[in-house]
Amino acid sequence: MADYHNPQFLISVEALAEQLGASDLRIVDAT
Repeated sequence: MADYHNPQFLISVEALAEQLGASDLRIVDAT
């Protein structure tokens, strides 16, 4: 599994979500 506490990983997820136009997927807000 990916390390959800890795800042670089979170940034990647956020960037990916933005690319997909799925900013409503509040993955990072879970922290």
